[in-house]
Amino acid sequence: DHRAPLFPMHIRHNAHVPDRQFALAPSTPSWRRAVLIAALGLLGVASLLASTIVPADIAAETGLPDLTLRLLLLIQPAILVVCAAILGDRLTRTTWLQAPFISGSKTVTVRSAVSVALIGAVVVGIVLATYTWVTTELAPLTLVSGTSLSLITALLYGGMTEEILIRWGLMGALVWVFIKIARHPAGVRPSNRVVVAAILVSSAAFAVLHLPALLTLGEPTGINVAAAMVANLLAGIVFGIIFAARGLEAAIGAHAGAHLVGAAITTLM
Repeated sequence: DHRAPLFPMHIRHNAHVPDRQFALAPSTPSWRRAVLIAALGLLGVASLLASTIVPADIAAETGLPDLTLRLLLLIQPAILVVCAAILGDRLTRTTWLQAPFISGSKTVTVRSAVSVALIGAVVVGIVLATYTWVTTELAPLTLVSGTSLSLITALLYGGMTEEILIRWGLMGALVWVFIKIARHPAGVRPSNRVVVAAILVSSAAFAVLHLPALLTLGEPTGINVAAAMVANLLAGIVFGIIFAARGLEAAIGAHAGAHLVGAAITTLM
């Protein structure tokens, strides 16, 4: 039975030496999978239209109609997400990172993927709610006039597009680079050390890449910036572990679910 259990399984490299590993599995590159993943990412990019990410005064200075400006802003993330979808797909044979349900693979069960995604959603949701408390109570973050970020954008762009960009694309590329640096033989499962290094580096990038949006949408203090870095670093680590253990779809579910959990906790508070 090749289906993965709830947590990383024991894989025997030989008859005597068990080694605890992420539930990784190799797969053949597939343009069908790349197109489906790109389509999900582009849906998230389109959700940016539900938010206002350019301050009103800056938008007015461009002299462009509002819709035209919004559509122009979608070009760069759209190109990046298509590139990430293709890159991650081309590297799967070497990285062993998966999108099991999109691929039609039986390496991960629905039950285990949903269970891990729910756990990740709750953990990161609490982190996000804590960040919201810090930026509203402890060190209030002043939003720039005329900007807004909708829950739809958080769910679709955050949940799908960011996972495709950071986990499927960037983390996949990092695993490939670290495999080459470590000189792993072709066809060998990436070591835990390689995967963990890729998780940590991609999580740090995930945190840093949120800073431009923070600076655009608000006027952050030092505490705001530190809180954003810590929250996104922790979230990235959780999503990276889930991606390595249960695949892209579970990471997407955890990320989108975290925004729902965080919003629910904030509302209750």
